[in-house]
Amino acid sequence: MIHSTTSDTYINTEKAIAHRRVGIYSFQLKEEIVYSIVPIKNACTESPSTNVCAFTSNPAYPNIVEISTILPSRDKDNALPRYDTNHIFSSIRSNLQKMLQLHQSLEQIAKQDFITHLVGEQFHGIEHIQKSLQYLTSTQIENGKPNIFQISSTTLVNVFKQINNNKITFDFLTDIELRSFLLATISMIDNSYQIIDLSESLKLFTDLIIGQSIYILRSCGDINKQSISSQSCLIVATSFFRPLVENDNVPLVYQLTPLPAILNREQFIYSNIPRIVALNTQDQSVMTWNTIPNKNECLFSIFLYCSKRPPLIRLSQLPCLSQLLYDDKKSVSSCDITRILDVETKLINIVDDVWLFSHDGPPMYCQLQPNIEPYSAFTIINESSLLRLPCEQTMTCSDIKMLSSNCIDRKVLIKSSTTDEYEFLSTTPFSLQNMNIQLLSTYQFRVKTSFKNILDNLNNDRLTVKTVFKEFGVIVLSAFLFLFFSIVLFVVRYVKRLLVRRLEHLETNVDDLVHAVAIRLDDESFA
Repeated sequence: MIHSTTSDTYINTEKAIAHRRVGIYSFQLKEEIVYSIVPIKNACTESPSTNVCAFTSNPAYPNIVEISTILPSRDKDNALPRYDTNHIFSSIRSNLQKMLQLHQSLEQIAKQDFITHLVGEQFHGIEHIQKSLQYLTSTQIENGKPNIFQISSTTLVNVFKQINNNKITFDFLTDIELRSFLLATISMIDNSYQIIDLSESLKLFTDLIIGQSIYILRSCGDINKQSISSQSCLIVATSFFRPLVENDNVPLVYQLTPLPAILNREQFIYSNIPRIVALNTQDQSVMTWNTIPNKNECLFSIFLYCSKRPPLIRLSQLPCLSQLLYDDKKSVSSCDITRILDVETKLINIVDDVWLFSHDGPPMYCQLQPNIEPYSAFTIINESSLLRLPCEQTMTCSDIKMLSSNCIDRKVLIKSSTTDEYEFLSTTPFSLQNMNIQLLSTYQFRVKTSFKNILDNLNNDRLTVKTVFKEFGVIVLSAFLFLFFSIVLFVVRYVKRLLVRRLEHLETNVDDLVHAVAIRLDDESFA
């Protein structure tokens, strides 16, 4: 199996398959919290009369106040566990108490002019602060919701707008701060994940959020003293789910896409391969999904988590999948291939901006037109081919027009038939003639094998018919013998009953005779 990064797509035309590593499979989830520490001292210098600054400058108020707790707007049909506000607040509050015991580290953070993030016992955003957490004395947190007004700091304005809208966002972070935030959090989820598109990565993280609480600290430098000279700060605590990984023995999740061969308006494509597989390379066990799981059954993100998962089975029990997943197995003779007649389509989208052209006619001239640039380029398609549509470009081939999707710099690699290495797929058409021949020959081989199996089954069926006749004869003979003995028993019982009746009749006659003789003797004695 190719050891690929999360977002890369690998295409093997020899086996007519494309696969992309999604991430790992998580059997359990763990709650994690990221703390975003936002200094606000400069903002209060500019706007000292706001309620926030009045609060931070008054030693009569408690040092720590909870401003808001927000739940994510998540669909009800979701595989992730759901918690109420009280559970989220209690969980974040108890963890915040431990985090705030780091007042020595927070004092260094309070001197900075930018936001720092703390997650997994590691600071992010300040290069020289990389030490582990040291839990000191406990800190009590007061619960209250003071009236918050906007102040001149753009960061704080966005935080308070978020509170007023009761919606979890990260608009208070600049793009640089957001990248630092996502690097800190997503690395806890999958350290191989590469942030290519900020909005896509933010959407990915947002789907994992449990809840968010916002606190204000009057003294961020020394939380145990009611000092007004120290810098104040906000703490945005965001709770999220991540996979619970206890060792390296975890399944890797891959999304499989079969490549079709279209010849003379007939399509040949694998029919018995799953859409999603979770493979444990150490014990060679695998879980399979024939379709992409529904969101109420599984979380399909940079890792896969299912409330109900399919059973783990040995990969050796799935010879087709085994042949597809491992590059050292050249043949794919165990896979079933279906044949579809009268296929009209000539263009199929495989993944992202990768397109398959089925073409067996005269050369087809295609024009590449950038969406913003005036120039254009041409490419010629002479045969069935794969190509990748460039970012922000439109391709027109006779009556076919294709638009590129969102421009995300993902790697798409294709296995070269000459070097046997994976190379970047470009706009130059990649011939699929060898793949078409391979799929067709595999289909013909499977048809011959199926026909032979049918003949073998017929021969086995004949032997089975003879055996059935023999067993049927035994049953008939047994039934006949049972009937015969039943008749014999009935006759014996009938004869016995006749004999008993005759004996009873004879006894009655003897009794009558004896009685008559006795009466006669009595009469003679009286005479």
